[in-house]
Amino acid sequence: MPKISSLLGKIKKNGIQYVFKTAIPYWSKEFPIELIDKLGYKLYKNKPLQDVIIIESHNDFDSNGGAFYNFLIKNGYNKKYKIVWFLRNKLPRNLPDNVEGYRYNKPCLKRAYYHCVAKYIVCGHYIFPSVKEGQKSYFTTHGAFSLKAFKGNVIIPEGITYIMTPSKFLEPLL
Repeated sequence: MPKISSLLGKIKKNGIQYVFKTAIPYWSKEFPIELIDKLGYKLYKNKPLQDVIIIESHNDFDSNGGAFYNFLIKNGYNKKYKIVWFLRNKLPRNLPDNVEGYRYNKPCLKRAYYHCVAKYIVCGHYIFPSVKEGQKSYFTTHGAFSLKAFKGNVIIPEGITYIMTPSKFLEPLL
């Protein structure tokens, strides 16, 4: 009981954000990411779409997402759109104005928020489908997937608006 009253005292003093900043990282092994995402989707489902572009990447600013990001920055799209990276491994540092990064394999309500309000979602590895009407979700595939054993292994979830393939001959593999 002393630990609970101590936690409640800290919440009263610091607010509910205290729980999300301090407690949830410790629970993350027992607290599935999907539960945080579902909680975030419930909290943010009624938020209007915003000028946000999500780009998903596996490691860093690589693959199709990296090329798309470079195009956006070079042409100043970060002045009109907030660009949000969902990365598996490295979190970027020293990003330009209006660009943020979040790990997609760690619990994060902010990531769920952006997933709910983004107008555009661009994925190349881990697929983030649209979660509400009006969003556009693009799966750019990853490299020359025809050279890999993908037939029957690529499962495209509902909510993907467009799938891009390197050629029309590869379409049957999806």
